Amino acid sequence: MPDNVWAVDARSGREVWHYKYPPNEGGHIGQRGVAMLGNWIYTETPDCNLVSLNAKDGKERWRKQIADAKLEYFCTMSPLVVGNHIITGVGGDSLDNPGYLESRDPETGEMQWHWNTEPNPGEPGSESWPDAEARNHGGGMTWMTGTYDPDLRLIYWGIGNPNPVHAGTGRKGDNLWTCSIVALNVDTGKLVWGYQVSPHDTHDWDATQTPILFDGGMFVSPFCDGFFVRALQEAVEFGTGGRFHHLNEVFDPDGSVETNGKSDLTTLIVRSVTADRLRTGTESRDRKRPPSPQILVHRERRWPSA
Repeated sequence: MPDNVWAVDARSGREVWHYKYPPNEGGHIGQRGVAMLGNWIYTETPDCNLVSLNAKDGKERWRKQIADAKLEYFCTMSPLVVGNHIITGVGGDSLDNPGYLESRDPETGEMQWHWNTEPNPGEPGSESWPDAEARNHGGGMTWMTGTYDPDLRLIYWGIGNPNPVHAGTGRKGDNLWTCSIVALNVDTGKLVWGYQVSPHDTHDWDATQTPILFDGGMFVSPFCDGFFVRALQEAVEFGTGGRFHHLNEVFDPDGSVETNGKSDLTTLIVRSVTADRLRTGTESRDRKRPPSPQILVHRERRWPSA
């Protein structure tokens, strides 16, 4: 029912109001939820509009296009509210379109910033594409909601697979920032750091799972390739000293955690986060100072053949 939003009385289950979006030709594959700020509801529609509704009566306040459904983009994500920003993402692999994130003004719906998942020429990661044609059709969709760190004012987002999905011959290279975790400044949309989980993905692995934040400046994120990644949110020493670590290869000082796929993942995550905090002294860092863009580094990771 992606064309509908309901408000229900939490005490009785009684319907308070029902908003029905007009018939459209968007991809009706699902809807992952709404966001709320003050008295306003925000939702993405199948034909890729961001709609603002009055939370009291469900009346539409405005709608703004965030992608072109005629290019077979689809929009199913629950927007992320961060202060005066409404963060929206897009999906769609059919026509090999580029992915992106946008920030919208919560009062007007006007765009505040736009960030492409494929770097522009000269930006970090642009060298990981063979040419502009491959980069401009490289995919990297943003269809799952990310996470926000209020101390650093960074949003962390998982990026989808490159395109063409299973055919990589026309896009030689690692294809950044597809299949990556990225951190963006929420006020500017500028890339602060990124980490690619699956370079040159040809298995539709994605990296779109929502990162889980922990106290102490850490987060954990699982991926379709069967790996968990643990990362320091600041990435001050990017790629070094265990700052990015696959939990399947967990640093386990007392040797009590099994990593053969049969261990308790909750225990594994908590134990490895604690170990990393003790080993690297992350708690002593000033987490309010965003890292410099100069520390942006890509750590290659090669995967065994099937």
